[in-house]
Amino acid sequence: MDAFYIAEGDHFISTVNTTGPWHPKLQHAGPPSALMGRALELEAGDLQLVRFSNDLLKPVPVAPLKIELDVVTPGKRRQVIEARLLTVEGEQLVARAQGLFLRQQDIPIEGVRVHDGEPPISPQHADAFDFSFFKTEVGYHTAMELRMASGGPGTGKTQMWMRQRVALVAGEQPSPLQRLLTVADSGNGVSMAVDKNRYSFANPDLTVNMRRAPQGEWICLDAHTHFQNNGLGMAESRLWDERGVVANGTQNLLLELAP
Repeated sequence: MDAFYIAEGDHFISTVNTTGPWHPKLQHAGPPSALMGRALELEAGDLQLVRFSNDLLKPVPVAPLKIELDVVTPGKRRQVIEARLLTVEGEQLVARAQGLFLRQQDIPIEGVRVHDGEPPISPQHADAFDFSFFKTEVGYHTAMELRMASGGPGTGKTQMWMRQRVALVAGEQPSPLQRLLTVADSGNGVSMAVDKNRYSFANPDLTVNMRRAPQGEWICLDAHTHFQNNGLGMAESRLWDERGVVANGTQNLLLELAP
């Protein structure tokens, strides 16, 4: 199936494309983050998402899911909307995300300096790359196309272009926000700083602050990971499209010795 999810009524059937690297029955957090982002932006209408905060409360199973929404702060200039992701069977809450949406309007400004630094090389000139640490033949790693612009896993700092090979929801064209959130949770994976055979480094959250909607299919994770000897770390990502920076992302990391 050329999608991460299949919509059936108000439920979403998770396909094998959502499978993450840690267990064949658990999802990578990118697709469920994008699925909640989809629900949030549909509720918000013309307002622009500027902050997406996702608490990953439990591992998300490759199983039927549903989303519940609450408008926490209604308004024409600002809205805060919450999305809750639950399993259909047992109605187990697995993730909770909040979206902050703001009104957009044309306000000309001049003379504002840009401090983003040098952009990564284009995806057309970057090297093709495959994730090698997934345990299944098909999953998130095969549903995404990757091009490495610099660095690489194990270096702690990597620039990786990514784009979807499949739709988020079958029969739909992914929105710019959905493309961004499908990629954003991979910052700690592309910039891993420790030996994956000796350690695990799960992220219990993902926060994305968004300047503007990305353009085009390719999103670059300009990511670096930090760890301390207290077992905690953080992955920080600057997300680019081919025109410039579109967002920044952070993931807190829990470092543990592999079983």
